[in-house]
Amino acid sequence: MDPMQGGQQPPYGSQGQYPSYGQPSTGGYPPPPGYPQQQGYPQQPTGYPQQPTGYPPYGQPMAPAYAPPPPMAQSTNGLAIASLVCGILGVSIVAIILGHISLSQIRTSNGMQGGRGLALAGLILGYIELAFGVLFVILIILGAIAASNSPQSTSFLGALL
Repeated sequence: MDPMQGGQQPPYGSQGQYPSYGQPSTGGYPPPPGYPQQQGYPQQPTGYPQQPTGYPPYGQPMAPAYAPPPPMAQSTNGLAIASLVCGILGVSIVAIILGHISLSQIRTSNGMQGGRGLALAGLILGYIELAFGVLFVILIILGAIAASNSPQSTSFLGALL
C-alpha cells in the first residue's frame, strides 16, 4: 500500500516506509552496473574485555584530584625599602649592607618576598655615593698636599690646616 495514495501517512517511526539505519535495504535502487552487491556489516566479535571499573566512561572528563592552591600575595622585603631610603638619603654604607642582606633574603624566600628592584636601586645608589665620597676624600687630600707645598700659606686650605 502506497502511503501517498490513500491520503494517509504511516505513523512516524514505523518500519514500513524506510529501512533502519545501517540495515541493508530490501528495495530501492539496484547497485550500478559493474559493482558487486554490497553485503551487510559483519557482527562485532564478543571477545572484547569490558572497561575496568574505577574509570569514567570514554569521553567523559575525570574530576580533578585536588584544587590548585590560591595564589599568595607577595610581600615586599622591608630591608629592600630601607636600602633604597638610605641610598636616597646618602647613607651609602648602610644602603649597601641592607641591599645585600635584602637580596639574600629575597633569593631564599622562594617567591614569597618581592622588592628585588628596590634592593638593587639602594645598592646602586649606595655604591655611587661611596664612589663619590672616596673621590671627594682623594681630592681633599690632593688639595691639602698641593697647598702645603706652595709658598703662600694664606690659601683657603692652608688656613684649614
